[in-house]
Amino acid sequence: LLAIAVPNFTKARETSYKKSCIANLGKIQYAKESYLMANNLPITTPAASFTDAALYGSNGFLKYKPLCPGGGGGSD
Repeated sequence: LLAIAVPNFTKARETSYKKSCIANLGKIQYAKESYLMANNLPITTPAASFTDAALYGSNGFLKYKPLCPGGGGGSD
């Protein structure tokens, strides 16, 4: 029974990690688009102009910087 359960659990965990990272990237994209609209900037604004302070925290568009689960680090 363990020979069946462990690989299935591992695969399900990896799939959920991937989906979580994709969802976090969507949140970051939403925050960037909101920042552009709030500041009347063109959509072609370079990514270097986005600071963590502008996007995350009490004054940003997201309360915290989303991180990928499983030690994947931050998503920029």
